[in-house]
Amino acid sequence: MPTYEIIVGIDPGLKGALAVFDTATGLMIDRAMLTDDILTTYRWLHALKTKHPKMMIAVEKPQVIKGRSSLMGSFTSGRNFGSLEAAIRLLYVPCQIIPPVTWTSEMHKGADGPGPKEKSLCVAKRLWPWEKFVFKEESRKPHDGLVDAMLIGEFLRRRIK
Repeated sequence: MPTYEIIVGIDPGLKGALAVFDTATGLMIDRAMLTDDILTTYRWLHALKTKHPKMMIAVEKPQVIKGRSSLMGSFTSGRNFGSLEAAIRLLYVPCQIIPPVTWTSEMHKGADGPGPKEKSLCVAKRLWPWEKFVFKEESRKPHDGLVDAMLIGEFLRRRIK
């Protein structure tokens, strides 16, 4: 298996995000909010690939959860996923598409919380206690998409080490 310099974890949901990790250390070196504009995402990933040609991407596979997923949320998630898939293919970057049940079953082990978002935050705080999980310093509430993107990236990093 080739050696990768960085791993990019992506949560393509409504409040999606991208998190970039140094493969060797596991430290997050960059982050971005996912936008509806595919060109913005493509340019961001292209700049990242220019700086770090040996990269691999992990994208959460969107899924509809009966009774919990709205029609609009499912549509947006699917659209974001399709846009990401196109951008990644155009960049010729290796990508793993990971179902939520796959990464959460491993990453949520020993986590406290009533639901998946709370469990993700519990694990993320344990792995990165210094991290605020926000995009703006003044934000108080952790960004769900960033938390999940970080855990998805860490899941893949552990798999390829």
